[in-house]
Amino acid sequence: MTVGSAYRRGADGTEARAAAAVYTLGAAAYFAASRFLDLTFDATPLVHAVVIFVAGLARSRFAAPAIPLACWGIAALLVRHGPLADEREAAALVVSLGIGVALLAALEAARVDFDPIGALYGTAAILVFGGALFYLGFEYDWLMKAWVWSLFLLACAAYQFVSAGVREGG
Repeated sequence: MTVGSAYRRGADGTEARAAAAVYTLGAAAYFAASRFLDLTFDATPLVHAVVIFVAGLARSRFAAPAIPLACWGIAALLVRHGPLADEREAAALVVSLGIGVALLAALEAARVDFDPIGALYGTAAILVFGGALFYLGFEYDWLMKAWVWSLFLLACAAYQFVSAGVREGG
């Protein structure tokens, strides 16, 4: 079984364009849902995990790191809108990340075709970047606005489009 198709041979321009389309649609859907459906900022990690995972179906290096991010997003929702106690948010997030990394290990044990070291690097990058912005968002509330996180997804799309051109030599 494989996660995406890019791990062994490198993504071609078609795969990068497909990932770019997913990021673009994800940015639009996230912004629209936050604007018109009252989706709260608390759903951001889970929504972004879904977008990253779907983009990863075309480019496998993105699929696996979405798993710990989804665990983080689920924990955030369970604490802020579900049955878990608010005062235990930090513990819930730590446990969720542990579950996410354990799921990556389970994928490796099940011989799912993905780059486990790349997945850990991707997970670290997502969590450090996302966590730092989340932390700073308490001081700078504009960092917790949907337009910022939609722009981030659009930046990912732009990167994929540029990557597609480079891979095709154009």
